[in-house]
Amino acid sequence: MDYDYHPSDSAFHVAVPLPGIPRLDLSGMVTPSPQPAGSFLANWWQLTPSGIVKMGTDVPVIDIGGGDLTLTTRAQGPLGQLIGGSSIGFPILQQSNTFVEAHMSVVRQ
Repeated sequence: MDYDYHPSDSAFHVAVPLPGIPRLDLSGMVTPSPQPAGSFLANWWQLTPSGIVKMGTDVPVIDIGGGDLTLTTRAQGPLGQLIGGSSIGFPILQQSNTFVEAHMSVVRQ
């Protein structure tokens, strides 16, 4: 995975080349938040052979900025088939999140 961000011109780029699956490229511009948005708590659950696992991420202070990004992948790959082509933008859902620290807990339920 390759990650590149240039605060001077807000350019952002993430690439997942082979052997990463699916291969993808996410690039465009991000806009930092002028002030912190508060705290953020995210929870995910996954069914595993050992039962349900809960992952919780607590971010005490998060900055939520904007973004104008495009996702590009192979149209024939699983991600391309899911999005219906080789690229997609998502202007309503895009964010640029930055934070100094976070804590993740993983617990088998």
